[in-house]
Amino acid sequence: MPSSLTTRPIAREGRTPPFEVLESKLRPPRVTARSVLRTRLVDKLNRGTARPAVMLCAGPGYGKTSALSQWVASPGPRRFAWVSVDRHDNDPIVLLTYIAVALDRLSSIDPGVFEALASPGVSIEATVVPRLGAALASMQAPVVLVLDDLHAVDNPCCIDAVAALVGHLSEGSQLAVSTRDPSVLPLGVLRTRDLIVELGPDDLRMEEVEARGLLSEAGVNASDEAVAELVRRTEGWPTGLYLAALSTAAAGVGAGEIGTLTGNDPFVVDFLRSEFLAQLPPDDLRFLRRTSVLDELSGPLCDAVLAATGSAALLESLERSNRFVVALDRERGWYRCHALVRELLAAELARSEPELLSPLLTRAFDWCMANGRPVAAIDYGQAAGDDDRVATAMERWVMPVFQSGRTATVEQWFEWLDARDGWRRHQAVAVIAAQFYAVLGRPTASDRWADAVEHADHVGRLPDGSASIESWHALLRAFRCTGGVVAMREDAALAVRTLGSASIWLPSAVLLLWLGEMLTGNTDEADDRFADVADEAADLGAPDMLPVALAERALLAVEREQWARADELAERAVWAARQPCREDASYKAART
Repeated sequence: MPSSLTTRPIAREGRTPPFEVLESKLRPPRVTARSVLRTRLVDKLNRGTARPAVMLCAGPGYGKTSALSQWVASPGPRRFAWVSVDRHDNDPIVLLTYIAVALDRLSSIDPGVFEALASPGVSIEATVVPRLGAALASMQAPVVLVLDDLHAVDNPCCIDAVAALVGHLSEGSQLAVSTRDPSVLPLGVLRTRDLIVELGPDDLRMEEVEARGLLSEAGVNASDEAVAELVRRTEGWPTGLYLAALSTAAAGVGAGEIGTLTGNDPFVVDFLRSEFLAQLPPDDLRFLRRTSVLDELSGPLCDAVLAATGSAALLESLERSNRFVVALDRERGWYRCHALVRELLAAELARSEPELLSPLLTRAFDWCMANGRPVAAIDYGQAAGDDDRVATAMERWVMPVFQSGRTATVEQWFEWLDARDGWRRHQAVAVIAAQFYAVLGRPTASDRWADAVEHADHVGRLPDGSASIESWHALLRAFRCTGGVVAMREDAALAVRTLGSASIWLPSAVLLLWLGEMLTGNTDEADDRFADVADEAADLGAPDMLPVALAERALLAVEREQWARADELAERAVWAARQPCREDASYKAART
């Protein structure tokens, strides 16, 4: 993986995020000498510092990100924390982790924030948001937390968490968001109390002076009358102005004709197809059309998806020639296609080469799985409608992703597979789902998935090395303990005997076995075994077993009226439970 996409190490103890984050998401786009200065917008933003909330709300292409990045780069004492939001942040743990890392870059925040974020099943509302809010409130100097493209998330838990942070801002600090959807903030309350600065399409539209600067940078020197007409026809929409300039340059028409173009969305789509895309060399157009299935682009990924070579050089060429390809890092290892262009290209791909959709997505899935991007791989597998690939990936990655705190991500996977009746062919996934929902305290969902196990088939060895699905099924029965403690002990013993020696489930089975021994009266041996489990938790690859084993030993000490010993064990259990959960080594290399 390119190092530019991962975080710089956070050396301070206790402040390591639960999963690796993308460095490119934590910094604003660079303001270059060729950037058209939005001085009017920056002045408005600077004048609104008395209000805690700032929202730039308009459709795509209005220059929201550009305005915010110029605000960040403008002179002044204010400090900015930046997060570029995308659809992978639709899990509250993911979104709040990026916010915590961004704030920690400015000033060390309470390690308890990262501890909470790394705790599977943690309450967002009751634990994570209050801790993060307290960290935000305690910032020693005013800070502006920028969440760019917040419309990319629609999970109510994410939206509520962001809205709650407004109430935790210290004096002089602000939350600034750019969005296409105004519902990302509680506007009614904020407006009534005069707590928000709002910049909408009317504010973001370019005036003639700004439009002239944009056209000039694109190499188009139009008359005052032509510029005025273009601004009127496009209603000052920055992307419409830019597309008009590109069309003029590509077609070689006179600058005086630029004012005849319109900037409403349907026209821009037609323009992109007939005037811009038509000017591309056939190989470039084919490349962009077929890679429109990808959220992000890199040379190796595109080579694999297209079964070709030379993608890295082509991406660099497209980016440098303003072909609507944007570099995501300084090393130009990763790129993305402009959203509007990508949407148009994807529609053309579906219309002109529909037979390629599935193979392209399948190769994207395979490359991401082989290169440590399991979450992205599952996204591509879902887009391809490939139940088998998605389920196979889930068998391996549900546990690490859940242990990193991304509960909503895992739940979306199960819901997708459930909607397609995928459990009928993937009994192993049904077993995992039943345990997952049981851990979340949702017995009805757990019961339904457990019932699905009885009606699904799985033949052959499992990805953890277990020879039969019965090993997993026995573990599930022990975990749910629906047949009583004796049956639980017997099922756990069966799981311990038959699970693969390197199975990620083996530590849980061992713990359940000795819990069964304790509950059936064999307390002395259970205590000894819990002591062994506590000593060996790290070696077993299951540090989360340590607090459980210590807590059970504390309960046994209470039963024996060994109060001092019980206190000691309970304190150790609490301490262990508060330590951030760590992912296994293979997943530390993965990114979303």
